[in-house]
Amino acid sequence: MTQTSGLYQNTNAVATRPRELAQAILAADRSALGRGITLIESTRPEHQREAEQLLELLDTHTGGSMRVGVTGLPGAGKSTFIERLGAMLLDDGHRVAVLAVDPSSDVSGGSILGDKTRMTRLSPAPTAFVRPSPAAGELGGVARKTRESMLLCEAAGFDVVIVETVGVGQSETTVAAMTDFFLAILIGGAGDELQGIKRGLIETVDLIAINKVDGDGETRAKQAAGELAATMRFITKRNDDWIPPVLTCSARTGAGVRDIWTNVAERIQSLRSSGQLRERRLAQATKWIDQIVRDRLASLVRSDPETARIRAACEQLVRDGAITTAEAGRLITQTLIHRDIDGRGLGMIRAKGVNHIGIAVRSLADQRAFYETTLGAVFEGEEEVTEQGVRVAFYRLGPEGAPVRLELLEPMRDDSPIAKFIEKKGEGLHHVAYTVDDIASRLAELKSGNVRLIDETPRAGAHGAKIGFLHPKASMGVLTELCEPAH
Repeated sequence: MTQTSGLYQNTNAVATRPRELAQAILAADRSALGRGITLIESTRPEHQREAEQLLELLDTHTGGSMRVGVTGLPGAGKSTFIERLGAMLLDDGHRVAVLAVDPSSDVSGGSILGDKTRMTRLSPAPTAFVRPSPAAGELGGVARKTRESMLLCEAAGFDVVIVETVGVGQSETTVAAMTDFFLAILIGGAGDELQGIKRGLIETVDLIAINKVDGDGETRAKQAAGELAATMRFITKRNDDWIPPVLTCSARTGAGVRDIWTNVAERIQSLRSSGQLRERRLAQATKWIDQIVRDRLASLVRSDPETARIRAACEQLVRDGAITTAEAGRLITQTLIHRDIDGRGLGMIRAKGVNHIGIAVRSLADQRAFYETTLGAVFEGEEEVTEQGVRVAFYRLGPEGAPVRLELLEPMRDDSPIAKFIEKKGEGLHHVAYTVDDIASRLAELKSGNVRLIDETPRAGAHGAKIGFLHPKASMGVLTELCEPAH
């Protein structure tokens, strides 16, 4: 079913038109902005590619906003404060975007509660944009997609972008890494005001606002502000001379909100004038490179059928105690590194897929009950490879149309490579083998690329295959076999 609402319009139509979408965003079309963010949040590979194009088209139009992060204890009134602050900024002539990150279900990945439903004044305002973005169980609640959404908001002409976090202790470091000013909202009368607040937050925050200075809470809030102000001078560690002020406010009545914004705006302007803001943003951008790499690799693991197949098999092997989680992680990583995904020729191996996983055992007979009865693998026969001094049992795991094959390796003599492996490391994961075409050319290319090899030329393997091994030190400690099948 196709959704046509402004924020959640189906992205199939826009995915093929990043240029038109970019033009609409630059024209301050809020509906187009919502669709652009939906595109960024999509996990579909084709949408991710279109999102990259969209960001490239808009890159020169970003960076013009004041980026403000807001965090705080549950119940401190973050959303009420943001609504009050945003309304004030709208009255001052600003265009305000709020990216409110909600806790999400680890099962569904969906947002449990949307701040958009609570910000009743900001949401409908033509010069405001409120977007609840699911955290999808990700540590910190805010990630790369929120940062990219912020860039789209800037391109759409919003000169103040506020990022609200899920709560203290979960996302303050991430938010600080994407904003110019980081604000914490606390409340008085909650005992020790530092209880439940990580030291890392205190060392990162640029200002603390004690909220709910109204009614019976006014005296307690002002007392808490005084105590915190004294404490901040001793525990903050910054590279500049900025001592985060501690101010009081009432988000309900608006008292003190103007004073807080004045501090925020003056601080950002000071950083801009001195050139520190530019340096800060450049440093932030370089830190996000690692996050982008992690996200892309995770996306490939999810989207590449071969890698997903190996991951499913590894999960089964871990559950049954056949391999460790560390071994499973290495197998999946190596599969991804050596795969020829979508014909793009990743790496010099250009693997067509995983041929099999090799497991060293002392006795094939002793292992049959586990692999056939406990694991449910299908026995496909045995073969002796005299050259290597090894007896091999072949098993098929998973659906017949797309199985993962296991090779159990039993030493036939004490001086065989498998016997030496078991003597040194014990039974367990021995190697992962990848199917390749023209193994001789693959080994020659690896040698010319200074990749450490055990075999520089192919040798005979089981089933008449040609095989060759890379040294474990060339592939993260995993012995890697290349296999050119006989047929």
